[in-house]
Amino acid sequence: MKKQNLKKDYSLLLPAGLILFTLFSLSIFILFLNPYDTTASIVNHLAKDGYLESFKPQIYKIIQLPFLILSGLFSGIFLFGLILFKETKLFIVQILKKIPDSIKDFLLSWKKLFAALHSFCDREVCLTLLALLILAFLMRIFLIQRPMQHDEAYSAVVFAF
Repeated sequence: MKKQNLKKDYSLLLPAGLILFTLFSLSIFILFLNPYDTTASIVNHLAKDGYLESFKPQIYKIIQLPFLILSGLFSGIFLFGLILFKETKLFIVQILKKIPDSIKDFLLSWKKLFAALHSFCDREVCLTLLALLILAFLMRIFLIQRPMQHDEAYSAVVFAF
């Protein structure tokens, strides 16, 4: 009895998820079909102060087409999944059944890698590299909560992104 109720709950979860993802991707598609002013007024509500400084017309021009293509593609995939729901459900069940075998294969490949490294590397070299890795981790973990200074943040934004 409980298994049947659980199956009913999960059987409702998939179509509800597909519908939500379809609506979300369609809303992004519609959002980026609008001109910059309309999109900016909607996107600015995401910022605490009501103005998203990094969302400028030049950036909008660059990201508009990729967002339209991706959201349109995802909308099509989700709608296709809703239309062919039985096939989608079978496909997802087949994928979920393969997950345990994939995990076993993944762990086996790591075991084979470590066995190959053990036969390939000199023990002293491997221990030295491991010690350096642990030392670097310990040095970084203590500084992780240190706040960034202004010019570091500026450099990260300008040069990394």
